Amino acid sequence: MAWNAPANAAFRSRVAASGPWSSATLHPGTISAVVWEQGSSARQTTAQACLMTLAGPARSRLVVGNWLRGRVARWSFAGAVSADKAPGGSNVKLLADGRVTKIYRR
Repeated sequence: MAWNAPANAAFRSRVAASGPWSSATLHPGTISAVVWEQGSSARQTTAQACLMTLAGPARSRLVVGNWLRGRVARWSFAGAVSADKAPGGSNVKLLADGRVTKIYRR
Protein backbone atom coordinates (compact mmCIF):
# COMPACT_ATOMS: atom_id res chain seq x y z
CA MET A 1 0.00 0.00 0.00
CA ALA A 2 2.82 2.40 0.81
CA TRP A 3 4.48 1.79 -2.57
CA ASN A 4 1.27 2.29 -4.57
CA ALA A 5 0.21 5.40 -2.60
CA PRO A 6 -0.57 8.50 -4.71
CA ALA A 7 2.19 10.41 -2.89
CA ASN A 8 4.75 7.99 -4.37
CA ALA A 9 3.72 8.51 -8.03
CA ALA A 10 6.83 10.48 -9.05
CA PHE A 11 9.26 7.93 -7.60
CA ARG A 12 7.29 5.03 -9.11
CA SER A 13 7.67 6.71 -12.51
CA ARG A 14 11.45 6.95 -11.98
CA VAL A 15 11.61 3.25 -11.13
CA ALA A 16 9.54 2.24 -14.16
CA ALA A 17 11.67 4.41 -16.47
CA SER A 18 14.94 2.96 -15.12
CA GLY A 19 13.94 -0.63 -16.07
CA PRO A 20 13.28 -3.04 -17.60
CA TRP A 21 13.08 -5.17 -14.46
CA SER A 22 12.62 -8.91 -14.88
CA SER A 23 11.64 -9.55 -11.26
CA ALA A 24 10.75 -7.65 -8.11
CA THR A 25 10.43 -8.50 -4.45
CA LEU A 26 8.89 -6.37 -1.72
CA HIS A 27 9.44 -7.27 1.92
CA PRO A 28 9.38 -5.66 5.35
CA GLY A 29 12.77 -5.26 6.96
CA THR A 30 14.97 -3.33 9.31
CA ILE A 31 17.70 -0.94 8.26
CA SER A 32 20.56 0.27 10.41
CA ALA A 33 23.00 3.14 10.30
CA VAL A 34 26.12 3.69 12.35
CA VAL A 35 27.29 7.26 12.91
CA TRP A 36 30.74 7.90 14.23
CA GLU A 37 32.49 11.19 14.85
CA GLN A 38 36.08 11.49 15.90
CA GLY A 39 36.38 11.73 19.67
CA SER A 40 33.04 10.09 20.41
CA SER A 41 31.68 6.58 20.46
CA ALA A 42 29.68 5.19 17.58
CA ARG A 43 25.88 5.49 17.64
CA GLN A 44 23.66 2.99 15.87
CA THR A 45 20.09 3.66 14.81
CA THR A 46 17.61 1.20 13.38
CA ALA A 47 14.27 1.70 11.65
CA GLN A 48 11.53 -0.46 10.17
CA ALA A 49 11.45 -0.26 6.38
CA CYS A 50 9.96 -1.59 3.17
CA LEU A 51 12.67 -3.12 1.01
CA MET A 52 12.15 -3.64 -2.72
CA THR A 53 14.68 -5.48 -4.85
CA LEU A 54 14.40 -4.93 -8.60
CA ALA A 55 16.32 -7.40 -10.76
CA GLY A 56 17.28 -6.59 -14.33
CA PRO A 57 19.35 -8.38 -16.94
CA ALA A 58 22.67 -6.77 -15.97
CA ARG A 59 22.08 -5.19 -12.58
CA SER A 60 19.73 -5.04 -9.64
CA ARG A 61 18.66 -2.14 -7.46
CA LEU A 62 17.53 -1.98 -3.86
CA VAL A 63 14.82 0.55 -3.04
CA VAL A 64 14.30 1.50 0.61
CA GLY A 65 11.36 3.22 2.27
CA ASN A 66 11.64 4.00 5.99
CA TRP A 67 8.46 3.77 8.06
CA LEU A 68 7.78 6.86 10.15
CA ARG A 69 4.55 7.41 12.08
CA GLY A 70 2.68 4.70 10.18
CA ARG A 71 3.69 5.62 6.64
CA VAL A 72 6.66 5.73 4.28
CA ALA A 73 7.46 9.40 3.80
CA ARG A 74 10.26 8.95 1.25
CA TRP A 75 11.65 6.18 -0.94
CA SER A 76 15.23 6.12 -2.17
CA PHE A 77 17.53 4.01 -4.31
CA ALA A 78 20.23 2.22 -2.36
CA GLY A 79 23.37 1.03 -4.11
CA ALA A 80 23.26 -1.13 -7.22
CA VAL A 81 23.73 -4.86 -6.74
CA SER A 82 25.29 -7.10 -9.38
CA ALA A 83 22.69 -9.32 -11.05
CA ASP A 84 24.30 -12.53 -9.77
CA LYS A 85 23.89 -11.37 -6.13
CA ALA A 86 20.18 -10.51 -6.42
CA PRO A 87 17.66 -12.81 -4.78
CA GLY A 88 15.77 -15.05 -7.17
CA GLY A 89 12.04 -15.14 -7.70
CA SER A 90 9.39 -12.48 -7.39
CA ASN A 91 6.57 -11.82 -4.99
CA VAL A 92 5.27 -8.71 -6.78
CA LYS A 93 4.92 -7.68 -10.41
CA LEU A 94 6.03 -4.19 -11.42
CA LEU A 95 3.35 -2.66 -13.65
CA ALA A 96 4.12 -0.22 -16.50
CA ASP A 97 3.30 2.83 -14.34
CA GLY A 98 5.55 1.62 -11.50
CA ARG A 99 2.80 0.32 -9.21
CA VAL A 100 3.12 -3.24 -7.94
CA THR A 101 0.65 -6.07 -7.64
CA LYS A 102 1.05 -9.15 -5.45
CA ILE A 103 1.91 -12.43 -7.19
CA TYR A 104 0.09 -15.40 -5.75
CA ARG A 105 1.66 -18.83 -6.28
CA ARG A 106 -0.59 -21.89 -6.43
